[in-house]
Amino acid sequence: MAVTAAAAGRTAILIDDFNSGDYSIVASNSVKKVEAVRAGSMIGGQRDVLLEHLNGPLTVSSIVMGGLSVSFFNSDSQTRGRLTVQYDGFDGELETDLVQTNGMGLNHNFSNEYAIYLMFPFVNASMGQDVSVTARLITNTGTLSLTKLVGQGYNKLLTMPLSSFTGVGNLTNVRRIEFVFSGPPSADFTLDRIATNVPGPAALLPFLAGAMGLARRRRTR
Repeated sequence: MAVTAAAAGRTAILIDDFNSGDYSIVASNSVKKVEAVRAGSMIGGQRDVLLEHLNGPLTVSSIVMGGLSVSFFNSDSQTRGRLTVQYDGFDGELETDLVQTNGMGLNHNFSNEYAIYLMFPFVNASMGQDVSVTARLITNTGTLSLTKLVGQGYNKLLTMPLSSFTGVGNLTNVRRIEFVFSGPPSADFTLDRIATNVPGPAALLPFLAGAMGLARRRRTR
């Protein structure tokens, strides 16, 4: 667990800034599901990833590049994919263990005042549709979830207040956190970091700075 900021007794917890645990995976019509399991500085010490090819003639891909501290997702023309990113503690899970079925070892304590923040330097949803993000908190007593949309453009900050999550669960014992990303055919995006409970506009400045620089570099290519 990495602590990134503190103010007024509230701590911002960095879930993942994608500066470690690099991978590059591709799913296609012939290989529908591909996994990546990487250890690093993310919450729980491990990131489990499931990339799915849903339909279409070409491929979908997902890449984490620690040098840029960013996660890329790309679906080729007329092709739809889904990406699940999961944090369930360092449980020794392998890339053949079927991500989403194993691992319940995070044991993290949240509270209702927390919100989850996802920073997207770039989103290209295409076809006038948005990218859908579902966050799930799997606890010792049940699952809490929330789905929101992020539109096209640069430097998109998605806020997911835990008070808006629905379901039954115990926020004092979160065993696993997972995020499911999906969108229309040809959608692609970059994700700079995921954090919780960033306390106010001043604390958001360092949170946004890296992503804004990445978006500027992308525009100048």
